[in-house]
Amino acid sequence: MAAQALDRTSAQPLWQQLQHALVARLAAGEFGEEFSSEFALVAEYGVSRYTVGQAPRILRARGVAVDERGHAPRVA
Repeated sequence: MAAQALDRTSAQPLWQQLQHALVARLAAGEFGEEFSSEFALVAEYGVSRYTVGQAPRILRARGVAVDERGHAPRVA
């Protein structure tokens, strides 16, 4: 499943759209043990690092992802 385009005209924030896209990709088994790096997600989705940083933060808070300093977030 390739990265789906985010709808910049939607009332839903980009970080939330990205979060839903990441959950869908996770459910499809695309990530395996690790999520893509922040820089890879920035390139794939064409959004800022701040936007990319918001989605994984929420996923970590929900227990979907585990983050370790210096490493890409892992699937919990």
